[in-house]
Amino acid sequence: MYQREAVKITQHYFNLKLDEMYIAYEYELKKQEEKELLHEAREKEKEEKRIQKELEKEKKKFDKENVKIEKEIEEVKFFIGYKGYF
Repeated sequence: MYQREAVKITQHYFNLKLDEMYIAYEYELKKQEEKELLHEAREKEKEEKRIQKELEKEKKKFDKENVKIEKEIEEVKFFIGYKGYF
């Protein structure tokens, strides 16, 4: 009732299929590497933006403190009559 048919493939065809599979594997591997590199670049960019924001915040804080100190110096100068001490 059921018969098996003898199906054969040539060695050349088999080798071509192996090559095709290997190329597909390499392609997927490269895609994954590029995806990871892109992810790392985005993470680095986010970290750089975070650091820049933190630096700007610290600069504002420093500038504010500097202005406060300068005002205090002026008050001291005024209080002592500024006799060349500073």
